[in-house]
Amino acid sequence: MLFDVAACYMECVDQYCEECHFYFKVGDKCVQQGTHPLLLCDPNTSLIRQKESSYLECNGSQLELRECPPGSYYEDGKGCVDPTIEPFMQGLSISGSGRVGDVCQYNTDCLGGMYCSGGVCTCLSTYIMREYYCYEKVNPNQPGCTYDVQCEAVWPGAKCRMDSSVGTCRCPEETHIARETRDGWVCVSLKDHSTGTTVPLYFVCPLPEGAGFKIVGTASALNDPNPAAGSLPVGCTVGSTATVEPVVGLHGGGACIWPSDGEYIGDIYDCIQTSPHVNLGTKFPLSPYAPSADGVCCPSRALACIQPQMTGPNPTEPRWWYNSVTGT
Repeated sequence: MLFDVAACYMECVDQYCEECHFYFKVGDKCVQQGTHPLLLCDPNTSLIRQKESSYLECNGSQLELRECPPGSYYEDGKGCVDPTIEPFMQGLSISGSGRVGDVCQYNTDCLGGMYCSGGVCTCLSTYIMREYYCYEKVNPNQPGCTYDVQCEAVWPGAKCRMDSSVGTCRCPEETHIARETRDGWVCVSLKDHSTGTTVPLYFVCPLPEGAGFKIVGTASALNDPNPAAGSLPVGCTVGSTATVEPVVGLHGGGACIWPSDGEYIGDIYDCIQTSPHVNLGTKFPLSPYAPSADGVCCPSRALACIQPQMTGPNPTEPRWWYNSVTGT
């Protein structure tokens, strides 16, 4: 690699993605053995960032992705560095060098993602500790993770997967699927906890988790008791903001609307994509679903969390909204 090219390479950091087109990627051709920082375009900020826990290595004639050992980071020209044995990390009072548990006087005495609490460096509530460092918690289906613990802190069982060299939090494979709500992404169970089967439920509002439309009441997919509305749950069209049905006589063509009287209920119910994703009118041809209906009306986070506790045969039952602060 030419020296002038190398100098320009790191200048891409913190530049807008569209303004900096030259940075090495996994699979690029190379002619000289060595390692290079891994730069990525951050989709949240549209800026070029360096992924400190990974790097690129020229193997033969192609750049391959490499990972630094847990707790270390890559530094250009030095390789993977363990900060716990670096001289500048030994002093507890050196500004900006404090790890979790180190003595501090000001917030600036601590590393990123921390603050000084009671004279000790502590992770912010939106960060999680791993080996005395704080890493940002990442929601399901969102990029920006390096370790599984960042995903598990938001949703139990979620893992950090490398998609196109970008760490992305994914729901537990085989048993869960990601679905978007007004309050962010959640992991929806594809397993019916009442029977233990994984037969497609389509109408899944896991409160309790995986119970779907088989649970009666506001803790599940919404049903209109009016016989004229049919026996299937209230449908909707994902992404629609319509407060009235666009087609008279059919249901589910807009947001969440009560079939029997046309009342808009989208303020307290989320329109969540069916699991697995299907077009309801096609799947259930004899139903009154509109052609665009592809979602089911589920209680919003606010509605779910104000419901009274219901006793049952099980001592505990997973619920829809996991509180990562209290761990319950």
